[in-house]
Amino acid sequence: MSTRPMALLTATTACALAACGTDTGPTAATPDVVTETIGDTTVVRTLSGSVWGAEATLVPEVTIGELDGPEEYLFGWIFSIAVDDERNVYVFDYQAQHVGVFDAEGNHLETLGGRGEGPGEFRRAEAIAMLPDGRVA
Repeated sequence: MSTRPMALLTATTACALAACGTDTGPTAATPDVVTETIGDTTVVRTLSGSVWGAEATLVPEVTIGELDGPEEYLFGWIFSIAVDDERNVYVFDYQAQHVGVFDAEGNHLETLGGRGEGPGEFRRAEAIAMLPDGRVA
């Protein structure tokens, strides 16, 4: 068992793993939005109105992590999360300086990196990102 402080990653804390919705679905009302393209990224900001017409709720799809259990399911300090095209979830733990890789059901697949200064190791890494070609940076 780890002596590191542990955090539990749930769908309510990671919007990338949750679906938003209501019973009413989208309405005919068009919200006031601003669209901006920066490189290969499009950012859409809603200034007013709502496409849902009512309050949206997060619906948990998967929970990753445990308060007490196997090392690969314990987190110290989650700094960054990324999701690939196959819905695998990459969780960067700043305290452990590694990336846990989980499938769409929350099962641990592998651990990338670790604390150190050698090949494949991290020293004060701060975030991860999924590149357009599927690589993790």
